[in-house]
Amino acid sequence: MYRAVGWMKRQPMGFGSSEQTAERYKALIKKGGQAGYEGSPAITLLFDMPTNYCYDSDNPISRYQVGTVGLPVDHIEDMIDLMKGFPMDKGFTNMVIHGSPAILLAMYIAAAEELGYSPDQLRGSGKNDPFQSHLAERIELLPIEAELQLCMDILEFCTDKMPKWNPISVSGFSYHPAGLNSIQELGLTLASAIAYIQAGVQRGLKCDDFAHRISFFMSGGIDFLEEIAKFRAARRLWARIMKDKFGATNPSSMRRFLPRWMWTPLPWD
Repeated sequence: MYRAVGWMKRQPMGFGSSEQTAERYKALIKKGGQAGYEGSPAITLLFDMPTNYCYDSDNPISRYQVGTVGLPVDHIEDMIDLMKGFPMDKGFTNMVIHGSPAILLAMYIAAAEELGYSPDQLRGSGKNDPFQSHLAERIELLPIEAELQLCMDILEFCTDKMPKWNPISVSGFSYHPAGLNSIQELGLTLASAIAYIQAGVQRGLKCDDFAHRISFFMSGGIDFLEEIAKFRAARRLWARIMKDKFGATNPSSMRRFLPRWMWTPLPWD
């Protein structure tokens, strides 16, 4: 997708416990297997289903699900054990969480403060994409209107307090295995992103204050040339949407499908 930029190398992980997951990602970082842009350490964390559904591990309904397909995080001590020793101000943390993004972000901030970091130092992203959770993952803890309001609460807080954090990661990745083709995946992803921008503007935020912190997470299927065309179309479409529909003037708001530090002016600029 980017001829002049190397791929980020991140293996999603999360199993057993916070201590086991921390041991795993530290071993991968040491071997160079978890590298972000410019060589900074980067981790992608997956959480088990009880954590996604806001259940504690000792709840009877969580039986047989604790620590599977992700790690359990029940309280701040779990998050501290998970992040202890990771350079939270220099590294990049991506948290893939569906039902409880606000709870996990609050734990992450509290753990960071316990470990000596302030919120404005934290780098990373949280999924925080209620449309994708409802449509593809079928995780519906609240009505979609309430989840969108909570999503905007996170966006507003991060815009004000966490300038290095991507408060929304619009995820088209799960639409492919849910049955959509590449064109449908991109269309639904862009439609979701437009809805988030509109909701943020209705909150009283200026799009240029937060649009450059919205990230995208797309799938790359087996149809190699079609996927290349999809990514190139996505970059152009998003730039036009931000410029023409929302009146964005900050170039970073129009180039979220590109690395922030690698971009050339587009023909319509």
